Amino acid sequence: MGKVEINMEVVNNEEVIKSKFLPDTVTRSVSISTLLVDNSATTLWLPKKVIEQLGLPMAKEVVVSKATGQYITNIFTIMY
Repeated sequence: MGKVEINMEVVNNEEVIKSKFLPDTVTRSVSISTLLVDNSATTLWLPKKVIEQLGLPMAKEVVVSKATGQYITNIFTIMY
């Protein structure tokens, strides 16, 4: 199997929706180059810096299990 990488622009969709009604709204976006694609993933992992740049609101905390144990992580909202 090969490795799949893409370039992607992530946009704060909540701000895009607001900009349709409020023309002066600034829409934040971040370009990410060489993003590794996991074709079996059900969620997108973004670095904390990107989440902060986009201003994404936190939706909930979840417990994640890994080989090294369990830990709590945050899920942020991206509207579709």
